[in-house]
Amino acid sequence: MKKLFLLFYMLLTACFLYAQQPIIVDSAGQKQINIIHADKISFKKVDSLTEYQLLVGHVAVQQEKTLFYCDSAAINTKSNILEAFRKVHINDNDSLHIYSDYLKYLGKEKKAYLNGNVKLTDGKGTLTTSKLDYDLNTHIGNYYEGGKVVNGKTVLTSKEGFYYEDTRDVYFKKDVVLVDPEYTIKTDTLLYNTYTGIATFVVPTTIVSDSGRRTVRTKDGYYDTKTKKTYFGQRTEVWDKATFITADEMASEDSTGLYEARGKVIYRDTAQKVTLFANHLNGNRKNSSFLATEKPVMIIEQEEGDSLFVAADTMYSARLSDLKKYRTVPVITELSSQKDTAIPVKETAPVFEQAGNDDETVTDSLNMPPAGKPLAERKELPRLPRGKQSPPDSTQQPQQKLITQQDSTVTVKKDTADTLKDTLLTAAKRQAMAAKDSLIAMQDTVFSKDSATASDALAKKDAAMQKVVLADTSTFAGNDSTDRFFEAYYHVRIFSDSLQAVGDSLFYSGEDSAFRLFKQPVVWARESQVTGDTMYLYTQNKKPSRLYVFENALTVNKVGSNYYNQVKGRTINGYFKNGNMDFLRAKSNAESIYYAQDESNKFIGVNQATADIIDMYFQEKKPQKVVFRNNLVGTTYPMRQVNHEELKLRGFKWLEDQRPKSKYELFAD
Repeated sequence: MKKLFLLFYMLLTACFLYAQQPIIVDSAGQKQINIIHADKISFKKVDSLTEYQLLVGHVAVQQEKTLFYCDSAAINTKSNILEAFRKVHINDNDSLHIYSDYLKYLGKEKKAYLNGNVKLTDGKGTLTTSKLDYDLNTHIGNYYEGGKVVNGKTVLTSKEGFYYEDTRDVYFKKDVVLVDPEYTIKTDTLLYNTYTGIATFVVPTTIVSDSGRRTVRTKDGYYDTKTKKTYFGQRTEVWDKATFITADEMASEDSTGLYEARGKVIYRDTAQKVTLFANHLNGNRKNSSFLATEKPVMIIEQEEGDSLFVAADTMYSARLSDLKKYRTVPVITELSSQKDTAIPVKETAPVFEQAGNDDETVTDSLNMPPAGKPLAERKELPRLPRGKQSPPDSTQQPQQKLITQQDSTVTVKKDTADTLKDTLLTAAKRQAMAAKDSLIAMQDTVFSKDSATASDALAKKDAAMQKVVLADTSTFAGNDSTDRFFEAYYHVRIFSDSLQAVGDSLFYSGEDSAFRLFKQPVVWARESQVTGDTMYLYTQNKKPSRLYVFENALTVNKVGSNYYNQVKGRTINGYFKNGNMDFLRAKSNAESIYYAQDESNKFIGVNQATADIIDMYFQEKKPQKVVFRNNLVGTTYPMRQVNHEELKLRGFKWLEDQRPKSKYELFAD
């Protein structure tokens, strides 16, 4: 009996020791699964191809550097297939951990099929799904029945996904949603790196900020969930409050508020009713400023479709309240909406060619006496006496200050633009190209079917969302339209159907709706041309209402092939009616040359005169009459007695060749 018991004990011990020993390499050269521990071990042979090792309790097995843990397991020693049940845990070289309720592992192929409460973690992000296939040779896992990745505060979900352990990339497909504290991203295909936190996309994608105020529609680019930096390509569209931007490529940085756009940029402010075209735009969302270069053209919408087009080499815009903190914005306080209140009118007849008339005398040019001697018999034009020089205009000093400060401002902005070029768009584009190449490679090698169908479906969703966004932008259009200014530098050109202008630089204030033109500007209104050192063009309801010209002011109106009505003064103040010139006043040493016409529009004479003030009235967009106020000296000559070629006031220049002929000219090279 003792011998029988001893024999049984030795046989049981041999079986146990056999179960603890590593299995030899099979004929295919693949290492089989080693048993490290189990509370209970049993054996079951089904047939010649199926022989199980049954493990129960705190099971631990190993294949090369991969450890498997579970409550119970069955190993087919013939096929080298492991099935694990409950509390399954795969530890792949201490760099990756996978958990599930059930595992089927093909030892020869080193492929794992996990089912039930699957969780994968690489130390940075965590993937959860119901089913996961994982290849321990390539270190690639994939799911097809929906999955979620949590990486810090960022959560990503999709119907399908592929995880790449070596690069820490997750390739999401179908109904992809990324939820970040600041943004929500919806797309059909997205690449996300759990280590860097960068999301890359190459198909139609919609990004909405947490507040709902910013929406991005793009087909190409990336979003860094850690630094909040972005890069977008392929005609991205961005809605931000009441503004809309689209361009070939964009980059932005939320921490600083800076953004940059290049290539056929379109910027629209629905609150200001302003649209800007340029090839390069730098902006700051925090202070609502932007700098446009490379052929910028701004369109200011006006009533009845007569929009105002402004072109220049460089344009800058920001909040007026911010500007006033460090710079003076000059305002003309002497302008009056009443034309004739400054000087009472007396309808008394003038004294011919006699200076020093009664201070309050007003004379109609059509009533001027005839000339005493023909101009043709004189050697030169009569030297008209000049009155006292008026004191310098009080507005001129701050005006000069403004020009200086504007020049310094644009230098700073250009430096900023150069910095942005290096730090935002260029760097972002470099990073995006690397990620894009990786994503395209994955698309070519991993499950690409149905992508076209999904993209089409997403495009339809985006189109519907765009309608909603466009409808809702008015909600955020509460920014004060008066708290805005813009500047234009170098080669400024303005065009509207009723008015055109050119100049060196321009400043516009939403507070007084005035365009300030600097350095020998020229303004045209129908057949009238106005020149001077500096001009203020005031608008009302975005139409011209008043024009104030500083220093060397001269208005010229062409009335014939070689006939020009001319009014000159140190300053000129003009008024518009329905966008057309209605009244014009020249002050301080005013001079005029005026061609009088009868009711049939035939010329009946030319008048040359000086006065303290000269008023010109317009009717049907043409000069109707000229009225002289105070200290009148003048003569009316017959048409045949005048050398019209020489009948020009000092500073006369007919600059029709500089006049913008159409809005399309502003967009030309």
